[in-house]
Amino acid sequence: MGGAIVVWDPRGQYREGALVDHDTARALSTRGAACLPVERELMRVNALAGYFRRAWGAGWPLPAAQPGAVCQMGLYAHHDVNHLHWLARLHPSDEAFGADGVLGRLAGSFKLASDASQMGALVADVDQAERGRVDVAALGDPDEAGGWTVGGRARIRTNIDGYVGLCLHGAARGLRVVWCAVSQTRAEV
Repeated sequence: MGGAIVVWDPRGQYREGALVDHDTARALSTRGAACLPVERELMRVNALAGYFRRAWGAGWPLPAAQPGAVCQMGLYAHHDVNHLHWLARLHPSDEAFGADGVLGRLAGSFKLASDASQMGALVADVDQAERGRVDVAALGDPDEAGGWTVGGRARIRTNIDGYVGLCLHGAARGLRVVWCAVSQTRAEV
């Protein structure tokens, strides 16, 4: 049984974790809310299966120059369920603004990646789909809430079911990651 989960609703009409149908998720996304596709039966396996979200208060800064791994996440991955969907909420840090208070030109990129360095994590292959990498220069102006919600899709492969470590990997000066969320589905959606 598919559907979607509300990750963030800037209007506060839906709380994080609300399960909605795909039509409601599309309507919410047109007004700035963030939803991910989910398969409810996967979420019943354990606390980390099917969907995971983590927040970092004022935000975890992305590496400024040298690409690196940040924002550790996890997911109980099913070996026969191959599609990952992810979202991240970005806000500019103080260094993104010039002396005149105007947001400067943003540059860099990042993507969702496997993080086998996490204790107890399985090795997983996370292959980026056509929307896998976020090009920071293409973000445009911040939204009404002062940031950007970005995301992508990827394919995941593991040999067995189990805990997989995930992270964001890349570099972008002047951006903080406020939260990240990931879901796993059988279909691309």
